[in-house]
Amino acid sequence: MEIPRIPAAWVPLLQKCGALDALQVPLYHLRQALDSRETVYPPPIKVFRALEILPPEKVRVVIMGQDPYPGHGLATGLSFAVPEGVPSPPSLVNIAKALAWDQEACRREGREEAMKHPIAWIRKTSSWDSPLRLEDWADQGVLLLNETLTVSPGKPGSHRSWGWGDWTSCLLEGLVQQGQPMVWMLWGKEAQKHRNSKVHCLESVHPSPLSAYRGFLQCRHFSQANQVLSTYL
Repeated sequence: MEIPRIPAAWVPLLQKCGALDALQVPLYHLRQALDSRETVYPPPIKVFRALEILPPEKVRVVIMGQDPYPGHGLATGLSFAVPEGVPSPPSLVNIAKALAWDQEACRREGREEAMKHPIAWIRKTSSWDSPLRLEDWADQGVLLLNETLTVSPGKPGSHRSWGWGDWTSCLLEGLVQQGQPMVWMLWGKEAQKHRNSKVHCLESVHPSPLSAYRGFLQCRHFSQANQVLSTYL
């Protein structure tokens, strides 16, 4: 099976910040796994999908996940996203709940626009039980990036030792070096390893059911991100 390729739009940035060199280690492990006919999620063709959708100069928000969903047919290459028509996993349900909380709080404050610009976080009026389509966010400048880009079936965190974290660190540093205004949402300890004093970072516990009740549902990161970005854009 062919090893995934970095989208051309990202190559200059990744080369400049050392991420192309850092990529050799995780790609070596990925090649070994595929040569051994091991199943890896997401499918190799989708590993760099977050970069395919969004060129570096258009990144306005980074939402950092931990690693892809380890269940069959769930991982899409975008952090927290699932394919259309697939029921939302618990973490995505909690993200929808956090959106609803933020939207309602903005409504009470008379600040409805805070959820609509520069990023339109909510674009539909259907039930909150309906799966969120995170591709809508990516199209608007939200980089949905996992800290580790691959995983073995049924084994969360199984590829954390492959070197993806070093590659992610280089990529994020490359984005910082561009000097454009950004907000990073760092949810959970793995994501928070990448905090950077040169960027506006919003931190919370992970949206999984094990931790979301400890403040994630009321974090209001979405309206906060728009408030920060609105001062620049």
